[in-house]
Amino acid sequence: MIRHVRPGDGPAIANFYARLSPDSLRSRFFGACRGLGDIEADRFAHARRRGGDGFLAIDDAGAVIGHLCLEPTGDLHRERIEEVAIAVAEDARSRGMGRDLLNAAIRSARRRGVLALVATMLTGNAPIHALLEHSGLPWRSRALEPGRETIRIELATALRGAA
Repeated sequence: MIRHVRPGDGPAIANFYARLSPDSLRSRFFGACRGLGDIEADRFAHARRRGGDGFLAIDDAGAVIGHLCLEPTGDLHRERIEEVAIAVAEDARSRGMGRDLLNAAIRSARRRGVLALVATMLTGNAPIHALLEHSGLPWRSRALEPGRETIRIELATALRGAA
């Protein structure tokens, strides 16, 4: 099940990140990380207060198995661009959770007038590239410093098969 984050979700979000492998945490946060502190988890749970949004993938037992956040970049009213970040538990991958989270984010962003999503990631993140290819939306990648790239997903173009 995919749902919006709620203000009380901070502990569940922190627990989700605490269960991720070091490699998954590195992919999500670009460095050595043991998990997510209570303050950052609470910040993710309150994304909507800052004009962004957030979504959780929940398994049948009620545990968080995926998280996606949308954060405004700069002057959202002028730029209408949001940063997107996603993480899915290792044992929940290849089951469509990332796709479902991204589709929920695209619907939310479009409803709020966002024109594009941007993300910074480690270079060559094949699962993210595959997710973007399957989105049906135009996107492009640009190299940053060695080992990192930025992507931009265009939401203004309505394509068949897009969310």
